[in-house]
Formats: sequence, structure tokens, C-alpha cells
Amino acid sequence: ISSVPAVYWLCQYAIPTLFLDFFFQITFFIALIVIDERRIIDKRRDCLVCMRADTSYNENDTEAEDSLGKYMLRFANFLMKTWVKALVIVVFLGFLGGMAYSA
Repeated sequence: ISSVPAVYWLCQYAIPTLFLDFFFQITFFIALIVIDERRIIDKRRDCLVCMRADTSYNENDTEAEDSLGKYMLRFANFLMKTWVKALVIVVFLGFLGGMAYSA
């Protein structure tokens, strides 16, 4: 592996840590998907799981009636603007460049 003791011991601790992380990712991810599917079947909100979603909408309703739905609709419309998309990409590339420069 390496003749440097610090690198050798880092690798010795990193290998089981990676396997444990992989195991936890698989087991917890599947469990959380099952819990989320039960939430969807029970018609509960994704952010506020203690509240049930109102399913008594008419077919003519195009916008959400509750305050959370209105906020999400406004936020989604804001995120879909061209200049916001460009700003998100520029900020992401700035963070990526900063991290690459510091490494």
C-alpha cells in the first residue's frame, strides 16, 4: 500500500469505513423509500407529514388552493426563469472552480 505510516493507517481505516458507508446507504435508502411510499399512499405532505393533502380539487382548478401550494408554485415559476437558471449555473461553476483551485 504505502511505506508512509500515516497513509498506511489512513487506508486501513478508510477501507472498512467505505464498506460500512455502502452498506448503510443501501439499507437506509431502501427503508426510506418504503416509508416515503407509505406517506404517498396515505396522502400526506412531503414537508409537513403531520398534515394530509386535500384531494377535493375540481378538474377546473389549475392552481393550488392552499398557501403551501401557492408558495411552491411561485417558487417554481421563479426558478424556471432563464436568468435564474443562468445564475444557478454560474454560482455552481464558481463553487466548483473555487474548490478545484483550493485543492
